[in-house]
Amino acid sequence: MIYLIYYTSYRLLQDKLQELGNNYEIFDLTKTSINDILTDLSYSSLFSEKRNVLIKNAYIFTSKSKEDTTTLSEFLEEVKTDNLIIFTSNEKLDERKKVTKVMASKHKVLKLEPPKFQDLDTNLINYLRKFNYKIDRDALNYLKTSCNNNYDIILNELDKLMLLDLSDKHITLDIALNVVSYTLNDNDFKLVDAITDKNLDLALRLLKDYKLNKEEPIKLVAILGREYRLMHIVTFLIDEGKSMREVCSSVSLQDWQVNKYKIRAYKYTLEELEEKILALAELDYQIKAGLMEPFLGVELFIIKSCDN
Repeated sequence: MIYLIYYTSYRLLQDKLQELGNNYEIFDLTKTSINDILTDLSYSSLFSEKRNVLIKNAYIFTSKSKEDTTTLSEFLEEVKTDNLIIFTSNEKLDERKKVTKVMASKHKVLKLEPPKFQDLDTNLINYLRKFNYKIDRDALNYLKTSCNNNYDIILNELDKLMLLDLSDKHITLDIALNVVSYTLNDNDFKLVDAITDKNLDLALRLLKDYKLNKEEPIKLVAILGREYRLMHIVTFLIDEGKSMREVCSSVSLQDWQVNKYKIRAYKYTLEELEEKILALAELDYQIKAGLMEPFLGVELFIIKSCDN
């Protein structure tokens, strides 16, 4: 059996490879020519038992490669083999190429893509159910946002959360916050700092850069929500007379991190922080429901937030 697998999810690829076979011999088409691989397969098939062969980086089926595919096309047209041969590519297949057409007509072509955005929640919840786990909605939203809705990264984080071996197998927001970290870059840090410091000019300037760099505004909304939430919790606990040690323990942060939130919160009252959290929750809903253009919504939030 011969397969050509196009994938954009490494996790889905690994699951499919495990389903189809095991103990693969691996060839890499960026390091070994297709003709050498075919020669090896043709020669060894006369003298050996069934082989499971994985040929990765099969860009020969894509527009990325200009390599001569005559020999491969002939092989695919004529071959009858007991071997399991799997070609894989994370580049989009060129269905106009003769070799891709031959593969599709004579063998099997699979496309492994992560679930679409609207189906992501259902897929993740079903994944957890296989292990008898459940997750709160706000924890799931935090997880998706912190991982930029990347299916593979989210699954890796869910695996990490399940390693905690929770007695009730219930993942809450607090548990997710303590285990899952945001994939922040310099643009995120600088823009979040400018907004929470109420530096309007800098925040709007950095937002333009954020847009030019094609960053995801919904991620920024979630990061800001988390920052204001921590500022609120830290301020509340300090007002309650809690010591630095008790505050650090309550929010599972280091003392330098708590001190950062304490200093930032000086510019806000508890009521203002609550307003920011609610406003960001509403903005998150409007963006996801298609009721607000993402960057416009963030810009309006910045102007209102920094103007008081």
